[in-house]
Amino acid sequence: KRIFTYGPGSVIGELALLDRLQRSASAWADSDVVLLSLSPGELEKLKAQRPELAVTLLANLARVVSMKLRRASSELAALEHS
Repeated sequence: KRIFTYGPGSVIGELALLDRLQRSASAWADSDVVLLSLSPGELEKLKAQRPELAVTLLANLARVVSMKLRRASSELAALEHS
């Protein structure tokens, strides 16, 4: 079941990257995409080799997670009031 549609520049799978647990959803593309992936092991290497870049990446991922949580909270609140 489609829950959400992402567009160009979207980030998916960030929770599994951050907490190293199994991903919570699957994703399918409706058209050709260019995908960049980063494994938890690669993130650890980045932290060691380029800590300033890793901090920037993690701060951006925190913003992504925050936005998604706020959207989910708004959707839940809307369901409660309907």
